[in-house]
Amino acid sequence: MSVGITAMLGGIKPAKVYSNLYDDRALFRKDHHKNNGTIGAIYMLVLIADPTHLYVGMSINVLGRINNYLNRSFLEGHKNCNCPMIRALLKHGWSNFALVIIEYVEAPQLGERESY
Repeated sequence: MSVGITAMLGGIKPAKVYSNLYDDRALFRKDHHKNNGTIGAIYMLVLIADPTHLYVGMSINVLGRINNYLNRSFLEGHKNCNCPMIRALLKHGWSNFALVIIEYVEAPQLGERESY
C-alpha cells in the first residue's frame, strides 16, 4: 500500500487493501464470493496518482458493487448520472485506482459506520 493511501486512512487499519483495482479483481472476487449480500462493507476507491481524490462508499453487496464498477457497459450506461466515481473510473481507468475495504459491517449498521 502506498504511503499516500496509508496517510489518507488517518490511523485506521483497513480490513483489506487491493493496491490495483483492475489487477487485483480476481483476488477481490475470490475473497468476497461467500459474503455476497450477507455482510456489508465500507470501502474506499483511491486514485493512486493522487490519493486526495477518493470515494468512500458502502454496500450490502460489495462484490456486486465493485463488479459494476469493473463493467464498462455499466459505467457507460451511467456516465451521465450524478456519480463522481463513475466519471472518475471512465476518465482514469480501473488500473489507476486502489480499493480499500475499510470495514465489514452488519447491514443495519452500514449508514452509521460510513459516516464515522
